[in-house]
Amino acid sequence: MDINEFSRRLCASFHLTAISPSVFVHLTDCIIVGLVLVKVPVMPSYKLYFAMYPLWRSSLKECLDIPLFQIALLDEKGFEIYLSKDIDEEYAQSLIEKCREQFPLLSGDISFANMIISLNSHIAHDKSINSNFVLNMKIYKLIYGVALYKNELEAANNIYHLISRQISQWDADIFRYWYGEKEDYLRTLKEYEQNRELIIGNVQFNLSNPKIARTDRFKMTY
Repeated sequence: MDINEFSRRLCASFHLTAISPSVFVHLTDCIIVGLVLVKVPVMPSYKLYFAMYPLWRSSLKECLDIPLFQIALLDEKGFEIYLSKDIDEEYAQSLIEKCREQFPLLSGDISFANMIISLNSHIAHDKSINSNFVLNMKIYKLIYGVALYKNELEAANNIYHLISRQISQWDADIFRYWYGEKEDYLRTLKEYEQNRELIIGNVQFNLSNPKIARTDRFKMTY
């Protein structure tokens, strides 16, 4: 099968909808969850990534601009898999099974607790993530946003304390580029009610976008 047919097979297997030629998603409460095919430069190959995007930015375009969490599909040796334009039927099925094994947060209804465990595991064990505080922060922002949306203030407060304990170790200039001054950022994190109202309002607004309105929706339990 060609790469387009493989994409359709992925969508059917995981209840995903194509919102662009290379991005296939469904909704789990206030997050956009899915798979992304990325063309490898200068090669007739693709990589497949699992990605999680917030639904609480000011527009859908902004939500999909940069994922808060993204990891590549790996082979048995832990290397990123390169997909050709044509994929054997048996190999395609094995890739789908790899997605099931490696991307449990793609499975539709998930629990908030399991999401936190899974994401924290990547922070702890994925060297490309735990050595990069910007990637750590993206995961913290993902957990924080979901926590506020679900009114899990204890979990949001835990994220605040995690960041406040580590922030002094992070390069000030790099942090300023992404998030502004450290003191201002920490102060903003503590504005739980105001941030929750903004998140809920933006989620409701983005749910009306036609691209998102036609996607399958799943729940995040506690």
